[in-house]
Amino acid sequence: MEIPKYMKLDFMCVLLGVIIQGVTLYIIIFNIVKPELTAHYFMVSALYLMGSLLFSFGFYHMLNNYNRDNEITNLRAEIDRINLSRILQKLKKNKKLKKKKKA
Repeated sequence: MEIPKYMKLDFMCVLLGVIIQGVTLYIIIFNIVKPELTAHYFMVSALYLMGSLLFSFGFYHMLNNYNRDNEITNLRAEIDRINLSRILQKLKKNKKLKKKKKA
């Protein structure tokens, strides 16, 4: 089973962003980094922000790719409908010509 095209890089960005956010929240909640150490606390906060941005970037691009693929699918379906209607018109025209020839 192949992963859809719009989920490859974007899905990995979202997944990585969630993991980074989860790890930083775990670090903050269980006081692994003490708030007194401002440099370490700032680094953890920056890591959380990076995870948020990575999540947002991945989700935004995944949504855009999904919408673009849906648009392409809808356009292909519309082209198929137009082609079918043209074929039906040609068949009806040929049927009328055959009736006129018989008469």
